[in-house]
Amino acid sequence: MLRVRNLGFCHRYIILLGIWIAGFAANAQDTELPVDFRQHNLTEYNSSLFSPVFSLDRNQPQSLAFWSRWQWQLVDEDPTTFLLNYSRRVNNAMAGGIGVFQHNTGLFLNRGGVLNYAFTTQLAPEFSFAAGLNVFGYQRELADDSFLNDPNLPDAEELDAFILQVAPGVRFQYGPVSLGMTMENLLQFNFNAGNNEAGDAGNIYLGFLGYQMPIRMFEQFGESYLQHTIYFKSLPGFDNQVGITSLLTTPKFWAQLGFNNFYGASGGLGIRISNKFSLGALIEYGTQDDLQDRDPTFELVTAFNFGPRGKPEEDEIRELEKDEPILETEIEQQEQEDEKQRLEEEASMAKLEKEKELKKEQDSITAAQKIQEERQAQEYRQRKLDSIAEAKKLDEQKAKTQRLQDSVRRANAARKQTPVAPRKGEKYEEVVNEIGIAPGYYLIANVFGTKRYFDAFMKTLNQRGLSPKSFYRESKKYNYVYLAKFNTMEEARQARDSQLNGTYKGDLWIFRMVRE
Repeated sequence: MLRVRNLGFCHRYIILLGIWIAGFAANAQDTELPVDFRQHNLTEYNSSLFSPVFSLDRNQPQSLAFWSRWQWQLVDEDPTTFLLNYSRRVNNAMAGGIGVFQHNTGLFLNRGGVLNYAFTTQLAPEFSFAAGLNVFGYQRELADDSFLNDPNLPDAEELDAFILQVAPGVRFQYGPVSLGMTMENLLQFNFNAGNNEAGDAGNIYLGFLGYQMPIRMFEQFGESYLQHTIYFKSLPGFDNQVGITSLLTTPKFWAQLGFNNFYGASGGLGIRISNKFSLGALIEYGTQDDLQDRDPTFELVTAFNFGPRGKPEEDEIRELEKDEPILETEIEQQEQEDEKQRLEEEASMAKLEKEKELKKEQDSITAAQKIQEERQAQEYRQRKLDSIAEAKKLDEQKAKTQRLQDSVRRANAARKQTPVAPRKGEKYEEVVNEIGIAPGYYLIANVFGTKRYFDAFMKTLNQRGLSPKSFYRESKKYNYVYLAKFNTMEEARQARDSQLNGTYKGDLWIFRMVRE
Protein backbone atom coordinates (compact mmCIF):
# COMPACT_ATOMS: atom_id res chain seq x y z
CA MET A 1 0.00 0.00 0.00
CA LEU A 2 1.35 3.45 -0.93
CA ARG A 3 2.20 5.49 2.18
CA VAL A 4 1.74 9.26 2.46
CA ARG A 5 5.37 9.97 3.28
CA ASN A 6 6.38 8.72 -0.20
CA LEU A 7 4.39 11.52 -1.91
CA GLY A 8 5.61 15.05 -2.66
CA PHE A 9 5.56 17.63 0.14
CA CYS A 10 2.70 19.62 -1.39
CA HIS A 11 0.49 16.53 -1.71
CA ARG A 12 1.34 15.45 1.84
CA TYR A 13 0.40 18.90 3.11
CA ILE A 14 -3.00 18.80 1.36
CA ILE A 15 -3.71 15.28 2.66
CA LEU A 16 -2.76 16.29 6.21
CA LEU A 17 -4.94 19.39 6.04
CA GLY A 18 -7.86 17.32 4.76
CA ILE A 19 -7.48 14.74 7.55
CA TRP A 20 -7.28 17.49 10.15
CA ILE A 21 -10.36 19.29 8.82
CA ALA A 22 -12.39 16.06 8.70
CA GLY A 23 -11.52 15.14 12.28
CA PHE A 24 -11.37 18.54 13.89
CA ALA A 25 -15.09 18.48 14.58
CA ALA A 26 -14.76 15.27 16.63
CA ASN A 27 -11.81 16.49 18.65
CA ALA A 28 -11.52 19.23 21.26
CA GLN A 29 -12.93 22.01 19.07
CA ASP A 30 -16.11 20.15 17.94
CA THR A 31 -16.22 22.19 14.72
CA GLU A 32 -14.10 23.02 11.69
CA LEU A 33 -12.08 26.20 12.27
CA PRO A 34 -10.96 28.23 9.21
CA VAL A 35 -7.25 28.94 8.90
CA ASP A 36 -7.55 32.71 8.28
CA PHE A 37 -6.57 35.35 10.86
CA ARG A 38 -10.16 35.67 12.28
CA GLN A 39 -9.90 39.46 11.91
CA HIS A 40 -13.59 40.10 11.17
CA ASN A 41 -14.09 42.17 14.36
CA LEU A 42 -11.17 44.55 13.69
CA THR A 43 -12.78 47.97 13.06
CA GLU A 44 -11.12 50.63 15.21
CA TYR A 45 -7.48 49.49 15.49
CA ASN A 46 -5.19 47.14 13.52
CA SER A 47 -7.90 47.04 10.84
CA SER A 48 -5.24 46.95 8.11
CA LEU A 49 -5.23 43.19 8.82
CA PHE A 50 -8.84 43.16 7.53
CA SER A 51 -7.88 45.15 4.41
CA PRO A 52 -4.45 46.71 3.71
CA VAL A 53 -6.08 49.96 2.46
CA PHE A 54 -7.57 50.67 5.91
CA SER A 55 -4.21 52.02 7.12
CA LEU A 56 -5.04 55.16 5.09
CA ASP A 57 -7.93 56.27 7.33
CA ARG A 58 -7.73 54.21 10.56
CA ASN A 59 -5.38 54.53 13.59
CA GLN A 60 -4.98 58.23 12.78
CA PRO A 61 -2.59 59.78 12.38
CA GLN A 62 -0.24 57.17 13.79
CA SER A 63 -0.52 54.61 16.56
CA LEU A 64 1.03 51.57 18.20
CA ALA A 65 -1.73 49.02 18.83
CA PHE A 66 -1.88 45.52 20.33
CA TRP A 67 -4.71 43.08 19.56
CA SER A 68 -5.28 39.67 21.12
CA ARG A 69 -8.06 37.18 20.37
CA TRP A 70 -8.71 34.25 22.71
CA GLN A 71 -10.84 31.81 20.73
CA TRP A 72 -13.50 30.19 22.90
CA GLN A 73 -11.94 31.73 26.03
CA LEU A 74 -9.28 29.08 26.81
CA VAL A 75 -5.98 30.94 26.43
CA ASP A 76 -3.64 27.93 26.58
CA GLU A 77 -5.66 25.41 24.52
CA ASP A 78 -7.67 27.03 21.75
CA PRO A 79 -6.55 28.89 18.63
CA THR A 80 -5.31 32.39 19.54
CA THR A 81 -4.03 35.41 17.63
CA PHE A 82 -1.76 38.23 18.83
CA LEU A 83 -0.73 41.29 16.77
CA LEU A 84 1.46 44.22 17.78
CA ASN A 85 1.34 46.78 14.97
CA TYR A 86 2.70 50.28 14.33
CA SER A 87 0.73 52.26 11.73
CA ARG A 88 1.57 55.68 10.27
CA ARG A 89 0.19 57.94 7.56
CA VAL A 90 3.10 59.34 5.54
CA ASN A 91 1.06 62.04 3.76
CA ASN A 92 -2.32 62.60 2.12
CA ALA A 93 -1.74 59.78 -0.36
CA MET A 94 0.33 57.12 1.43
CA ALA A 95 0.33 55.13 4.66
CA GLY A 96 2.15 52.10 6.00
CA GLY A 97 2.88 49.98 9.02
CA ILE A 98 4.95 47.19 10.51
CA GLY A 99 4.01 44.55 13.05
CA VAL A 100 4.74 41.20 14.64
CA PHE A 101 2.20 38.46 15.23
CA GLN A 102 1.55 34.96 16.51
CA HIS A 103 -1.33 32.96 15.05
CA ASN A 104 -2.49 29.50 16.13
CA THR A 105 -4.71 27.77 13.56
CA GLY A 106 -5.24 24.70 15.74
CA LEU A 107 -2.95 22.67 13.47
CA PHE A 108 -0.07 25.12 12.94
CA LEU A 109 1.58 27.78 15.10
CA ASN A 110 2.75 30.73 12.97
CA ARG A 111 5.15 33.40 14.30
CA GLY A 112 6.48 36.28 12.23
CA GLY A 113 6.03 39.83 11.01
CA VAL A 114 3.88 41.84 8.61
CA LEU A 115 4.58 44.90 6.44
CA ASN A 116 1.78 47.14 5.19
CA TYR A 117 1.69 49.77 2.43
CA ALA A 118 -1.28 51.61 0.92
CA PHE A 119 -1.86 54.59 -1.36
CA THR A 120 -4.87 56.50 -2.66
CA THR A 121 -5.56 58.76 -5.63
CA GLN A 122 -8.43 61.12 -6.47
CA LEU A 123 -10.17 60.10 -9.71
CA ALA A 124 -12.93 62.74 -9.58
CA PRO A 125 -14.60 65.01 -7.00
CA GLU A 126 -15.68 62.78 -4.06
CA PHE A 127 -14.47 59.69 -5.98
CA SER A 128 -11.16 58.00 -5.10
CA PHE A 129 -9.31 54.75 -5.62
CA ALA A 130 -7.03 53.09 -3.04
CA ALA A 131 -4.75 50.05 -3.22
CA GLY A 132 -2.66 48.35 -0.57
CA LEU A 133 -0.52 45.34 0.20
CA ASN A 134 0.19 43.23 3.28
CA VAL A 135 3.32 41.05 3.21
CA PHE A 136 3.61 38.35 5.88
CA GLY A 137 6.75 36.43 6.68
CA TYR A 138 6.47 33.75 9.37
CA GLN A 139 7.88 30.49 10.64
CA ARG A 140 5.32 27.68 10.68
CA GLU A 141 5.43 24.70 13.01
CA LEU A 142 3.03 22.02 14.23
CA ALA A 143 0.89 23.21 17.14
CA ASP A 144 -0.58 19.80 18.07
CA ASP A 145 1.87 16.99 18.91
CA SER A 146 -0.91 14.39 18.84
CA PHE A 147 -0.70 14.27 15.04
CA LEU A 148 2.83 12.87 15.29
CA ASN A 149 1.54 9.53 16.66
CA ASP A 150 -0.14 8.56 13.37
CA PRO A 151 2.27 6.57 11.15
CA ASN A 152 0.40 7.63 7.98
CA LEU A 153 1.28 11.33 8.42
CA PRO A 154 4.54 13.09 7.43
CA ASP A 155 7.20 13.78 10.04
CA ALA A 156 7.02 17.10 11.91
CA GLU A 157 10.30 18.34 10.43
CA GLU A 158 8.75 18.03 6.96
CA LEU A 159 5.88 20.36 7.92
CA ASP A 160 7.91 23.12 9.64
CA ALA A 161 8.68 25.81 7.09
CA PHE A 162 9.21 29.53 6.51
CA ILE A 163 6.24 31.04 4.61
CA LEU A 164 6.01 34.27 2.60
CA GLN A 165 2.39 35.37 2.16
CA VAL A 166 1.18 38.32 0.04
CA ALA A 167 -2.29 39.88 0.50
CA PRO A 168 -3.26 42.73 -1.89
CA GLY A 169 -6.42 44.82 -1.60
CA VAL A 170 -8.27 47.59 -3.45
CA ARG A 171 -11.09 50.01 -2.61
CA PHE A 172 -13.31 52.43 -4.53
CA GLN A 173 -14.91 55.22 -2.52
CA TYR A 174 -17.61 57.68 -3.53
CA GLY A 175 -18.52 60.11 -0.75
CA PRO A 176 -19.53 58.06 2.32
CA VAL A 177 -19.85 54.78 0.35
CA SER A 178 -16.90 52.42 -0.18
CA LEU A 179 -16.54 49.12 -2.05
CA GLY A 180 -13.44 46.95 -1.84
CA MET A 181 -11.90 43.50 -2.11
CA THR A 182 -8.87 41.72 -0.62
CA MET A 183 -7.15 38.47 -1.59
CA GLU A 184 -5.60 37.23 1.65
CA ASN A 185 -3.21 34.72 0.04
CA LEU A 186 -2.45 35.71 -3.52
CA LEU A 187 0.96 34.14 -2.82
CA GLN A 188 1.78 31.67 -0.02
CA PHE A 189 5.31 30.56 -0.84
CA ASN A 190 6.92 27.75 1.15
CA PHE A 191 10.70 28.30 1.11
CA ASN A 192 11.45 24.81 2.47
CA ALA A 193 9.44 23.05 -0.23
CA GLY A 194 9.96 25.70 -2.93
CA ASN A 195 6.30 25.90 -3.99
CA ASN A 196 3.23 28.13 -3.75
CA GLU A 197 0.82 26.40 -1.33
CA ALA A 198 -2.03 28.78 -2.21
CA GLY A 199 -2.02 27.43 -5.75
CA ASP A 200 -2.95 23.97 -4.47
CA ALA A 201 -5.15 24.85 -1.50
CA GLY A 202 -7.02 27.79 -3.14
CA ASN A 203 -7.25 31.54 -2.51
CA ILE A 204 -9.14 33.39 0.22
CA TYR A 205 -11.24 36.32 -1.05
CA LEU A 206 -12.83 39.07 1.05
CA GLY A 207 -15.26 41.64 -0.36
CA PHE A 208 -16.81 44.49 1.63
CA LEU A 209 -19.27 47.36 1.28
CA GLY A 210 -19.12 50.26 3.75
CA TYR A 211 -21.09 53.39 4.59
CA GLN A 212 -19.92 56.14 6.94
CA MET A 213 -21.98 59.05 8.34
CA PRO A 214 -20.84 61.89 10.65
CA ILE A 215 -22.31 62.16 14.17
CA ARG A 216 -22.52 65.35 16.26
CA MET A 217 -20.82 64.22 19.46
CA PHE A 218 -17.89 65.82 21.32
CA GLU A 219 -17.27 68.16 18.38
CA GLN A 220 -14.89 70.32 20.39
CA PHE A 221 -12.50 67.36 20.69
CA GLY A 222 -12.66 65.99 17.14
CA GLU A 223 -14.89 64.18 14.68
CA SER A 224 -17.34 61.38 15.43
CA TYR A 225 -18.97 59.04 12.95
CA LEU A 226 -21.07 55.89 12.58
CA GLN A 227 -19.78 53.30 10.12
CA HIS A 228 -21.51 50.18 8.81
CA THR A 229 -19.67 47.44 6.88
CA ILE A 230 -21.06 44.35 5.17
CA TYR A 231 -18.52 41.73 4.06
CA PHE A 232 -18.36 38.39 2.28
CA LYS A 233 -15.44 35.96 2.67
CA SER A 234 -14.79 32.88 0.54
CA LEU A 235 -12.47 30.23 2.06
CA PRO A 236 -11.52 27.05 0.15
CA GLY A 237 -12.90 23.95 1.83
CA PHE A 238 -15.21 25.90 4.15
CA ASP A 239 -18.63 27.50 3.99
CA ASN A 240 -18.65 31.13 2.84
CA GLN A 241 -18.73 33.73 5.62
CA VAL A 242 -21.15 36.65 5.59
CA GLY A 243 -21.07 39.33 8.25
CA ILE A 244 -21.87 42.88 9.25
CA THR A 245 -20.22 45.31 11.68
CA SER A 246 -21.39 48.68 13.01
CA LEU A 247 -18.86 51.04 14.60
CA LEU A 248 -19.57 54.21 16.58
CA THR A 249 -16.33 56.12 17.13
CA THR A 250 -15.92 59.39 19.05
CA PRO A 251 -12.97 61.28 20.61
CA LYS A 252 -13.96 59.84 24.02
CA PHE A 253 -15.00 56.26 23.29
CA TRP A 254 -15.86 53.72 20.61
CA ALA A 255 -18.43 50.93 20.47
CA GLN A 256 -19.16 48.20 17.96
CA LEU A 257 -21.64 45.43 17.20
CA GLY A 258 -21.19 42.63 14.70
CA PHE A 259 -22.43 39.32 13.38
CA ASN A 260 -20.68 36.58 11.43
CA ASN A 261 -22.67 33.59 10.20
CA PHE A 262 -19.87 31.22 11.35
CA TYR A 263 -18.42 32.80 14.51
CA GLY A 264 -21.66 34.37 15.80
CA ALA A 265 -22.62 37.73 17.38
CA SER A 266 -20.15 40.15 18.97
CA GLY A 267 -20.11 43.41 20.90
CA GLY A 268 -17.23 45.63 21.98
CA LEU A 269 -16.52 48.86 23.84
CA GLY A 270 -13.42 51.01 24.21
CA ILE A 271 -12.41 54.25 25.93
CA ARG A 272 -9.83 56.92 25.10
CA ILE A 273 -7.73 58.47 27.85
CA SER A 274 -6.29 61.96 27.25
CA ASN A 275 -6.73 61.40 23.50
CA LYS A 276 -3.56 59.32 23.59
CA PHE A 277 -4.23 55.94 25.14
CA SER A 278 -7.10 53.63 24.15
CA LEU A 279 -8.29 50.45 25.83
CA GLY A 280 -11.10 48.20 24.62
CA ALA A 281 -12.59 44.74 24.87
CA LEU A 282 -14.95 42.60 22.78
CA ILE A 283 -16.90 39.42 23.45
CA GLU A 284 -18.22 37.04 20.80
CA TYR A 285 -20.87 34.34 21.24
CA GLY A 286 -21.33 31.43 18.85
CA THR A 287 -24.87 31.11 17.46
CA GLN A 288 -24.52 27.95 15.37
CA ASP A 289 -25.85 24.73 16.88
CA ASP A 290 -22.35 23.21 17.04
CA LEU A 291 -20.89 26.36 18.67
CA GLN A 292 -23.55 27.16 21.27
CA ASP A 293 -21.90 24.91 23.87
CA ARG A 294 -18.52 26.64 23.42
CA ASP A 295 -17.28 29.34 25.77
CA PRO A 296 -17.34 32.93 24.48
CA THR A 297 -14.43 34.37 22.51
CA PHE A 298 -12.67 37.43 23.98
CA GLU A 299 -10.66 40.14 22.24
CA LEU A 300 -8.60 42.88 23.90
CA VAL A 301 -7.26 45.99 22.15
CA THR A 302 -4.84 48.59 23.47
CA ALA A 303 -3.39 51.48 21.48
CA PHE A 304 -1.20 54.53 21.97
CA ASN A 305 -1.88 57.43 19.60
CA PHE A 306 0.88 59.85 18.56
CA GLY A 307 -1.29 62.69 17.26
CA PRO A 308 -4.82 64.15 17.04
CA ARG A 309 -7.65 62.25 15.38
CA GLY A 310 -9.09 63.41 12.07
CA LYS A 311 -8.97 62.95 8.32
CA PRO A 312 -5.75 63.82 6.45
CA GLU A 313 -7.17 67.00 4.93
CA GLU A 314 -8.49 68.13 8.31
CA ASP A 315 -5.06 67.70 9.88
CA GLU A 316 -3.49 69.90 7.21
CA ILE A 317 -6.15 72.58 7.78
CA ARG A 318 -5.30 72.57 11.48
CA GLU A 319 -1.63 73.09 10.69
CA LEU A 320 -2.42 76.03 8.36
CA GLU A 321 -4.72 77.64 10.91
CA LYS A 322 -1.90 77.68 13.46
CA ASP A 323 0.05 80.12 11.28
CA GLU A 324 -2.85 82.43 10.23
CA PRO A 325 -3.22 85.75 12.16
CA ILE A 326 -6.42 86.28 14.14
CA LEU A 327 -8.43 89.20 12.70
CA GLU A 328 -10.11 91.80 14.95
CA THR A 329 -13.57 90.73 13.79
CA GLU A 330 -12.79 87.22 14.84
CA ILE A 331 -11.68 88.46 18.27
CA GLU A 332 -14.91 90.40 18.73
CA GLN A 333 -16.94 87.41 17.61
CA GLN A 334 -15.08 85.21 20.05
CA GLU A 335 -15.75 87.69 22.92
CA GLN A 336 -19.44 87.73 22.08
CA GLU A 337 -19.56 83.95 22.05
CA ASP A 338 -17.74 83.84 25.39
CA GLU A 339 -20.22 86.26 26.95
CA LYS A 340 -23.15 84.31 25.59
CA GLN A 341 -21.67 81.10 26.95
CA ARG A 342 -21.15 82.75 30.38
CA LEU A 343 -24.78 83.83 30.57
CA GLU A 344 -25.97 80.40 29.54
CA GLU A 345 -23.79 78.81 32.22
CA GLU A 346 -25.19 81.15 34.91
CA ALA A 347 -28.76 80.35 33.88
CA SER A 348 -27.93 76.67 33.87
CA MET A 349 -26.41 76.87 37.36
CA ALA A 350 -29.51 78.65 38.72
CA LYS A 351 -31.72 75.99 37.23
CA LEU A 352 -29.59 73.24 38.73
CA GLU A 353 -29.77 74.84 42.20
CA LYS A 354 -33.56 75.00 42.00
CA GLU A 355 -33.74 71.38 40.92
CA LYS A 356 -31.49 70.37 43.81
CA GLU A 357 -33.80 72.06 46.34
CA LEU A 358 -36.85 70.31 44.90
CA LYS A 359 -35.08 66.98 44.90
CA LYS A 360 -33.97 67.47 48.50
CA GLU A 361 -37.58 67.99 49.58
CA GLN A 362 -38.75 64.93 47.66
CA ASP A 363 -35.96 62.81 49.14
CA SER A 364 -36.93 63.76 52.69
CA ILE A 365 -40.57 62.75 52.03
CA THR A 366 -39.76 59.37 50.43
CA ALA A 367 -36.80 58.38 52.62
CA ALA A 368 -38.86 56.19 54.94
CA GLN A 369 -40.58 54.52 52.00
CA LYS A 370 -37.25 53.71 50.37
CA ILE A 371 -35.92 52.19 53.58
CA GLN A 372 -38.97 49.97 53.81
CA GLU A 373 -38.67 48.92 50.17
CA GLU A 374 -34.99 48.08 50.60
CA ARG A 375 -35.77 45.97 53.70
CA GLN A 376 -38.46 44.05 51.81
CA ALA A 377 -36.15 43.52 48.85
CA GLN A 378 -33.43 42.20 51.16
CA GLU A 379 -35.86 39.78 52.80
CA TYR A 380 -37.02 38.58 49.39
CA ARG A 381 -33.46 38.00 48.21
CA GLN A 382 -32.64 36.07 51.38
CA ARG A 383 -35.71 33.84 50.98
CA LYS A 384 -34.71 33.17 47.37
CA LEU A 385 -31.14 32.28 48.36
CA ASP A 386 -32.42 29.95 51.09
CA SER A 387 -34.73 28.24 48.60
CA ILE A 388 -31.90 27.75 46.10
CA ALA A 389 -29.61 26.34 48.81
CA GLU A 390 -32.30 23.90 49.98
CA ALA A 391 -32.98 22.72 46.42
CA LYS A 392 -29.25 22.24 45.81
CA LYS A 393 -28.93 20.21 49.02
CA LEU A 394 -31.82 17.94 47.98
CA ASP A 395 -30.27 17.41 44.54
CA GLU A 396 -26.93 16.45 46.10
CA GLN A 397 -28.65 13.95 48.42
CA LYS A 398 -30.54 12.40 45.49
CA ALA A 399 -27.34 12.12 43.44
CA LYS A 400 -25.49 10.53 46.35
CA THR A 401 -28.29 7.98 46.86
CA GLN A 402 -28.35 7.15 43.15
CA ARG A 403 -24.58 6.62 43.04
CA LEU A 404 -24.81 4.28 46.04
CA GLN A 405 -27.62 2.30 44.40
CA ASP A 406 -25.68 2.03 41.14
CA SER A 407 -22.59 0.83 43.01
CA VAL A 408 -24.56 -1.87 44.84
CA ARG A 409 -26.27 -2.96 41.62
CA ARG A 410 -22.96 -3.27 39.75
CA ALA A 411 -21.41 -5.22 42.64
CA ASN A 412 -24.35 -7.66 42.73
CA ALA A 413 -24.25 -8.08 38.95
CA ALA A 414 -20.50 -8.77 39.02
CA ARG A 415 -20.97 -11.47 41.64
CA LYS A 416 -23.59 -13.24 39.50
CA GLN A 417 -21.22 -13.64 36.54
CA THR A 418 -18.59 -16.29 36.11
CA PRO A 419 -15.26 -14.50 36.55
CA VAL A 420 -12.48 -14.83 34.01
CA ALA A 421 -8.90 -15.04 35.21
CA PRO A 422 -6.61 -13.33 32.68
CA ARG A 423 -3.39 -15.11 31.81
CA LYS A 424 -0.07 -13.54 32.65
CA GLY A 425 0.66 -10.70 30.20
CA GLU A 426 -2.78 -11.03 28.58
CA LYS A 427 -4.66 -7.77 27.83
CA TYR A 428 -8.30 -8.21 28.88
CA GLU A 429 -11.15 -5.89 29.88
CA GLU A 430 -14.55 -6.82 31.36
CA VAL A 431 -17.56 -4.43 31.66
CA VAL A 432 -21.00 -4.97 33.23
CA ASN A 433 -24.26 -3.69 31.70
CA GLU A 434 -22.93 -1.17 29.18
CA ILE A 435 -25.93 0.26 27.29
CA GLY A 436 -26.13 -0.65 23.60
CA ILE A 437 -23.48 -3.44 23.67
CA ALA A 438 -24.55 -7.08 23.42
CA PRO A 439 -22.97 -9.61 25.87
CA GLY A 440 -20.09 -11.72 24.65
CA TYR A 441 -16.34 -11.74 23.97
CA TYR A 442 -15.07 -9.17 21.42
CA LEU A 443 -11.72 -9.38 19.64
CA ILE A 444 -10.57 -5.73 19.71
CA ALA A 445 -8.19 -4.33 17.05
CA ASN A 446 -8.08 -0.66 18.14
CA VAL A 447 -9.83 2.06 20.19
CA PHE A 448 -10.34 5.66 19.01
CA GLY A 449 -11.46 8.86 20.68
CA THR A 450 -11.15 10.93 17.49
CA LYS A 451 -13.56 10.30 14.63
CA ARG A 452 -11.11 11.05 11.79
CA TYR A 453 -8.66 8.36 12.97
CA PHE A 454 -11.55 5.92 13.51
CA ASP A 455 -12.86 6.45 9.96
CA ALA A 456 -9.37 6.09 8.47
CA PHE A 457 -8.71 2.83 10.36
CA MET A 458 -12.06 1.28 9.34
CA LYS A 459 -11.37 2.21 5.73
CA THR A 460 -7.92 0.57 5.88
CA LEU A 461 -9.32 -2.70 7.29
CA ASN A 462 -12.03 -2.86 4.61
CA GLN A 463 -9.41 -2.32 1.91
CA ARG A 464 -7.52 -5.33 3.33
CA GLY A 465 -10.57 -7.53 2.79
CA LEU A 466 -11.58 -7.68 6.47
CA SER A 467 -15.07 -6.93 7.80
CA PRO A 468 -14.51 -4.72 10.86
CA LYS A 469 -17.35 -3.75 13.16
CA SER A 470 -17.52 -1.32 16.07
CA PHE A 471 -19.44 -0.22 19.12
CA TYR A 472 -19.41 3.08 20.99
CA ARG A 473 -18.93 3.28 24.78
CA GLU A 474 -20.86 6.31 25.98
CA SER A 475 -19.20 6.23 29.42
CA LYS A 476 -15.67 6.45 27.88
CA LYS A 477 -16.50 8.44 24.71
CA TYR A 478 -14.48 5.89 22.61
CA ASN A 479 -15.19 3.82 19.48
CA TYR A 480 -14.04 0.17 19.80
CA VAL A 481 -13.17 -1.58 16.52
CA TYR A 482 -13.51 -5.42 16.67
CA LEU A 483 -12.96 -8.13 14.08
CA ALA A 484 -15.04 -10.95 15.63
CA LYS A 485 -17.37 -11.78 18.56
CA PHE A 486 -17.51 -15.12 20.48
CA ASN A 487 -19.58 -16.75 23.18
CA THR A 488 -16.66 -18.20 25.20
CA MET A 489 -13.26 -17.04 26.33
CA GLU A 490 -11.65 -20.14 24.81
CA GLU A 491 -12.97 -19.30 21.34
CA ALA A 492 -11.79 -15.68 21.65
CA ARG A 493 -8.31 -16.73 22.77
CA GLN A 494 -7.98 -19.25 19.96
CA ALA A 495 -8.92 -16.60 17.35
CA ARG A 496 -6.55 -14.06 18.90
CA ASP A 497 -3.59 -16.45 19.09
CA SER A 498 -4.11 -17.49 15.44
CA GLN A 499 -4.44 -13.82 14.38
CA LEU A 500 -7.78 -14.72 12.81
CA ASN A 501 -6.20 -17.60 10.86
CA GLY A 502 -3.39 -15.29 9.70
CA THR A 503 -5.65 -12.61 8.17
CA TYR A 504 -4.64 -9.81 10.61
CA LYS A 505 -1.03 -9.11 11.66
CA GLY A 506 -1.76 -6.34 14.19
CA ASP A 507 -2.23 -6.53 17.97
CA LEU A 508 -5.54 -8.00 19.24
CA TRP A 509 -7.03 -8.13 22.74
CA ILE A 510 -10.28 -9.39 24.34
CA PHE A 511 -13.17 -7.25 25.65
CA ARG A 512 -16.02 -8.97 27.54
CA MET A 513 -19.56 -7.51 28.01
CA VAL A 514 -21.46 -9.07 30.95
CA ARG A 515 -25.20 -8.74 31.61
CA GLU A 516 -26.89 -9.03 35.01
